[in-house]
Amino acid sequence: MGDKTYGIRFEWVDDASSKTQTTPALAYALRPTRADFAWAGYSSGLTYYAAKQAVAEKKLMMSGGAAT
Repeated sequence: MGDKTYGIRFEWVDDASSKTQTTPALAYALRPTRADFAWAGYSSGLTYYAAKQAVAEKKLMMSGGAAT
């Protein structure tokens, strides 16, 4: 941004495409890394639970594969 360069590190945590694992997986990924944002998994169902956790963590969340 501007004349500065910033790095980004991506932390991958598998939620096994499971609604019951999405919330704890996202919390596990965000908390120890002090992440600034989260990326939700694929599907509206999983994104629903990820969004709830992102709100609880007060983090911005993006989703590349949810219709609702």
